[in-house]
Parts: sequence; structure tokens; C-alpha cells
Amino acid sequence: MLTIAGTLSAQATFVQAPDSVQPLPFAGATNEPEAADVNLDGFPDVLVDRSGHGTVAIGYGDGDGGISSWQLTNHGFGAYDFFFADFDADGLPDLVGVNHITSTVSWSRNTTTVPGVAATFQFQDSWSSPTAVLSGWGPANLDDDPGAEFYVGRQNSNY
Repeated sequence: MLTIAGTLSAQATFVQAPDSVQPLPFAGATNEPEAADVNLDGFPDVLVDRSGHGTVAIGYGDGDGGISSWQLTNHGFGAYDFFFADFDADGLPDLVGVNHITSTVSWSRNTTTVPGVAATFQFQDSWSSPTAVLSGWGPANLDDDPGAEFYVGRQNSNY
């Protein structure tokens, strides 16, 4: 049994984004944004995918809470959800996309070599199961090796 007793209080200040924030470079349905330093400049970048189209917009963080510029990149796998983790243990956040409609999981390796310039990704592989209905997914380090793994759940299944 866990018992927590005490008082928690905090103040937060919400500020309007500066006018210099760049708008998202495409219209249409998007999924939840993810944050990762994909171009290795030390600032978090914002990544948004265009739901089901395979297009990912990378908003490069300016270190001041804003976006300095956007880069559109196509990963071709029509993801409805995506995650970043270092899957190949090279110190760079790689991209994994999940399309729950086609039951496809695909990953692209981050091949960025020069910090601060545009991030580059190279498609590596995909897995698909036409009979499975994917119901849960995410990155985790399941075996304590240097790289992360990606787990996938399936509806009406024990794994």
C-alpha cells in the first residue's frame, strides 16, 4: 500500500508565443507532437506528422522556446503515431512510425552528422501483419543493452 500525505503547491506562468514562431508548414490532421533534439544542436526540436501521409515536419528549436525554421521530410510509411528513441545505439534519436490501420511499424535511422544543420533520416525497415490489429506501442529498453527496443501490442492477444 502506498500512502502519500502532504501539500503540493506551485505557480506557473503561461505566456503567448512570440510573433516570430513559425506556423506549421502544412494543413490537415496532425498527431501529437513529439520533442527530440534531432539535429544535435542542444535544443529540443518539435516534430509533427501529417496523420497517415508519411510527412513529418521538424520544427528546429531556437533555444528560446520558439521555432527557428521548419523542414518537411517524407518517411513514406503513412504513420498515425510516431516515437523517437536511439534504436541502433549510436547516440542519435531514430524515428519509428506506427500505422494502426495497415498494422505496419516502420523505422528510419537518424543519419545526422553535423550538429546544428538539418536532420537527416534514412528509411531502414518495416514490419507488417495483415491479420493483427495493433493496439499499443512505444519505445523501451527491455534488455539493458545500449539501444532501445520498440514494443507492439495486438488486440485480443496475450503478448
